[in-house]
Amino acid sequence: MTDSLKSLLATQGFVILPNVLNPTEISSLQTACSTIRYFALSGQWPHLRTLPKQFPPWSSDPLNGIWGIQHLLHPDIPYQSLFAASYFNDTIINTVKHLLDCEEEDLIMELYNLLIRPSRDFELRWH
Repeated sequence: MTDSLKSLLATQGFVILPNVLNPTEISSLQTACSTIRYFALSGQWPHLRTLPKQFPPWSSDPLNGIWGIQHLLHPDIPYQSLFAASYFNDTIINTVKHLLDCEEEDLIMELYNLLIRPSRDFELRWH
């Protein structure tokens, strides 16, 4: 891994890792996201970020709209293993370790959530 990634992070605040996921993985994740979005909007998944609030506590009632779905690694969520495989992808983990100059045991991986476009205008101040 080169220091160009560190330079990009320092100047742009982000890095892009092209082709980390192959087309089949992307398609599978798109299907998974559509499915859990349906589950959340139909009240079958209670861990939501609901409108109009940016910060917790959030209601588990999707009737006012949602902007996020929480706990993609929860064992009861559909496609949990697929989300876990994407979250703990070796290329991503190794890149993060390089950027942070740390080892895997130094990383704390949490808050794997899905942000979605709400059904009405809503802005997050910190994204």
